[in-house]
Amino acid sequence: MNSVKYSNEFGYAFQAGIDFKINDRFSLNLDVKKVFVDTDIIVNGGAINAKGTDLNPLIVGLGVGFTF
Repeated sequence: MNSVKYSNEFGYAFQAGIDFKINDRFSLNLDVKKVFVDTDIIVNGGAINAKGTDLNPLIVGLGVGFTF
């Protein structure tokens, strides 16, 4: 059985977004986030030991809003 462990670390993120009003009740939301985290990864008790691995995903979100 394989085991993978990640160290808990703090990182930072940049975010930008915009809301589009469709009508009085509906809106669309678009946002983009870029996250920067540096972590250590240990696989199978040290068989693979990746110190200082960068995890920098780009996250794109699309949402629909409804006003009651």
